[in-house]
Amino acid sequence: MPFLLLPFIPDAPSENYWYVLVDCALLQGFYLSLSQIDNLRYKSLFLGTSEASSAEVGLVLIELKPAIHSSFISTLVTYQTEYETPIWLQAPIAFTPLFNTLRKLLYVGKRMVVSIFSVITTSSALQVFGQ
Repeated sequence: MPFLLLPFIPDAPSENYWYVLVDCALLQGFYLSLSQIDNLRYKSLFLGTSEASSAEVGLVLIELKPAIHSSFISTLVTYQTEYETPIWLQAPIAFTPLFNTLRKLLYVGKRMVVSIFSVITTSSALQVFGQ
C-alpha cells in the first residue's frame, strides 16, 4: 500500500495555487470523468507532444480550488490509499507555467523524473513542511 500524504500544508501562504498530478493509467476512465466536474482546470501533460494520442492514460495536472472541489479532493485522498497517485503540489506558480515546466520534465532522463516525483512518507513530509 502506498504511503498516505496529506493533500494540503497547514497555514500555507494564501497566494499559493493548489494542484494535483494524477497518473491516469492507474485509474481507468479518470481523465474523461474530469469534464464532469464544475470549474475544474486540467490538462494532460501528453497534449502537444508525440504521445498526445495517449493523453487519457498519461499524467494530468489539475488545479484545485478547495472551497469548490472539496468532494473531489476527498475522492483523490481515497485513491491514495490504493494507488501511488496523486502527487499533491502547492506553489505560487500559475497553471500554464507549471504545466509547461512539468511537460518538459517528461523528456528529461528517467532517473531525474523519478527523483523529482519520488513519493515521500508522511513523516518525511512533516519534517519538510512542519507539523
